[in-house]
Amino acid sequence: YYRYFQEYKDRNLFILDTSCGFGSRMSASLLYGNNYIGFDPNVSLVEKLYEYYDFLCKSGFVKKDQIFQVYSHGSEVFEKDLVDKFDVMFTSPPYFNLEKYSDDNSESTSNYNNYDLWVEKFVNPTVYNVYQYLKIGGIAMINIKNIDKKEPCYDSFYNAFIKNGFDFIECFDMKILSKKQYGKRFNDKKGVIEPTEPVMSFIKR
Repeated sequence: YYRYFQEYKDRNLFILDTSCGFGSRMSASLLYGNNYIGFDPNVSLVEKLYEYYDFLCKSGFVKKDQIFQVYSHGSEVFEKDLVDKFDVMFTSPPYFNLEKYSDDNSESTSNYNNYDLWVEKFVNPTVYNVYQYLKIGGIAMINIKNIDKKEPCYDSFYNAFIKNGFDFIECFDMKILSKKQYGKRFNDKKGVIEPTEPVMSFIKR
């Protein structure tokens, strides 16, 4: 995200992560001296993230004045205290039901178990909430791919961001993967699978 925030390199940013996962974005945010607030419905995972945060604090890697919090529910649930709080959102949400993250009922696909319902009840509310949480000029970045024509996750998130008032900036590749990896680029007219992890970026005007 520093490609967009070079002028703020000496200022702690407020980073939002709507799908915390195992903590890679949390690590990057905190270790660079930023504040990090995230969402994840997997209660067991959230407990481990707090344990990891305690380790970072006790080891001196994170300062006491840095803000850290993880909400143990899905990002489709609105939190009014977070409105106009964040400089940037960076996340990698579930690819619908491509992966299973836990054995409990916390996953978005457990509650919304067909693709259209998942888009309606998870994708669109999440992006709406992100728009409310970001400051004017805030940047939203999301790593997501289409699974196939029936489950076009990239397309659905792109459309949700545009529908909710964001301006599209660019799509860049985060890393190169094996050619056997799933997914297609949003604007890939030939439908050729590309060995990349696309990241869409948007701005709140």
